[in-house]
Amino acid sequence: MESSDSVEYLPIGYTYNFIGNTSGVKILKHISNGGFAQVYQVSYGFENKIACLKRVIVKNKQALNILRAEVDCMRILKDNSAHIVTYIDSNASRFDSNGKYEVLVLMELCENGSLIDYMNTRLTNRFTEIEVLNIFDQTCRGIYAMHRLQPPLLHRDIKIENILINRDFHFKLCDFGSVCGIIRPPKNLEELNYAKNDLLSNTTAQYRPPEILQVAINNQINIRIDEKSDIWALGVYLYKLCYYTTPFEFNNSGNNGILTGLVKFPDFPKYSNNMQTLISWCLQVDPKKRPNICELLEQVCTFEKKPCTLENFYKKRAAISQLELQKKHQTQRELLEQEQLKKLQAFKEQQAKSMAELSKNSGRRTPESIPDKDTATPSLKNPKSLPSVTTSSVVDYNHKLFENKSGLLEDREENKSKETIDPFSDLVTLAKLEKHSYKSTLNFDTNTGENSSSVKTVSASSNSTKNNKNFRKSNTSPNFDGDKTSDSIEQRMKNLMISDVAIGKSATGYGKYTPVSEKAQSTDLASIPKPQPGSTPPARPPRNSKKKVEPPTKPNKPEAIRAPPIPKKPQALKAEKLIETDIEKFDKKYPNIV
Repeated sequence: MESSDSVEYLPIGYTYNFIGNTSGVKILKHISNGGFAQVYQVSYGFENKIACLKRVIVKNKQALNILRAEVDCMRILKDNSAHIVTYIDSNASRFDSNGKYEVLVLMELCENGSLIDYMNTRLTNRFTEIEVLNIFDQTCRGIYAMHRLQPPLLHRDIKIENILINRDFHFKLCDFGSVCGIIRPPKNLEELNYAKNDLLSNTTAQYRPPEILQVAINNQINIRIDEKSDIWALGVYLYKLCYYTTPFEFNNSGNNGILTGLVKFPDFPKYSNNMQTLISWCLQVDPKKRPNICELLEQVCTFEKKPCTLENFYKKRAAISQLELQKKHQTQRELLEQEQLKKLQAFKEQQAKSMAELSKNSGRRTPESIPDKDTATPSLKNPKSLPSVTTSSVVDYNHKLFENKSGLLEDREENKSKETIDPFSDLVTLAKLEKHSYKSTLNFDTNTGENSSSVKTVSASSNSTKNNKNFRKSNTSPNFDGDKTSDSIEQRMKNLMISDVAIGKSATGYGKYTPVSEKAQSTDLASIPKPQPGSTPPARPPRNSKKKVEPPTKPNKPEAIRAPPIPKKPQALKAEKLIETDIEKFDKKYPNIV
């Protein structure tokens, strides 16, 4: 806005036909001239009521919008408090062809002037504590009306100069040009710069709280400006009412004193500790430790020894919020219960439908299809048994399978436990003979003693048991005819030594099949033939000469180290190893076969 110093004053007797809906506004007296406005005493209407006219010349629409915000604030607060200057009417129009606008605001006239003028008349006779509390109480009630709104309005320019006194000597708050809502923390540099300019231009330096300095001077972006900034200004305002100076002008601490909250009290005039405590309570650096306007008014009324008639809207809002939260939780709980009931009902219907279908299907079954204990079930066919080399017992399966579930399971378990493998059935004999059908350099024919590539298959007859006893496998630990688990350890060791002589191990560790008749008949160690002294031992078979594998030469450049190839075994040894492995697997599977 442009200063109105360059604008000429309105002459006495000048009349505005209409200011808004008010007619006949006539200039009676020039009261004052501020940096941005001219103030006149006027009369209006047919009754010639006395009022105050504020005339402001703005240079553009942006300034006009700011002034409109001030007028809107006064219109909102018109009937909310008796301690705010009453708004009557307003008007805005073009002032000239350069884009300037003239704004006229008609409001209540406060004949006793401003508080600062009244204080100047009491320089020698300072305010008493009761007077200070009375003035402060009325000022706080004006701020109460602003903070009570939703969202709340911040005055941001509370000071001695903005308090007027009417004819009834009531103190009223004025000048709402700096009013705004709660300022959230800036999110970026652009918002920070805007907030800095706004805060510095709409606040007075001595009344700025620490949070405004942190944003405007220290460039902190995580600061929220809310109603507690007005509480700080009220603390400075109360200090000046008492001591006629601001707390940070008294100790010359400036902004550092504001940021640290260092407050000192003069020796004159003397006030009680309650007054100093009230000032210190408002001048807390942490906004959360400051009181809200309701708590402050309650404390002031306590010091004045009178009841506080104003409602604590903060407590009421908290209670309403709690009730709304409980109602919301109750609604959510009811919706959840309804949903659960619907799911339970759907589950019951589905279950009833399934039971109906099951009963319908079970009703279609004929009595013949249901097994009965007294009714014999059709016997199972006996499984075909292969012709056996020897006589073998056949398990009888002709029993009742459908007596009951427990009986069926018991029968099956009993049959499984009784089931044994016939070691002389055709399948087992053929499997054993097939295991020895590998080609080998050793003698598997115990009758001729010549090498053969296969074992002759014994025909299926009753004498298969006798022929099978003469069949011995090539194993390093063969079974003995007389090997029994009941023998003593000494006797079993003797049998093992005898078996080593009978088998005749070679240097390669492979045994040779030997007829049972050639085994030593005596189990005594003395019967084993001993070598005669002076006799030459039998020649040892020559070992297979293996060529020495030379280690690989190291390459010039480092490469991955590779292990030398493992020499391959002769094919005959592989075949013997396969025979031994298959025989061992066969013995583990059929341990009863000798």
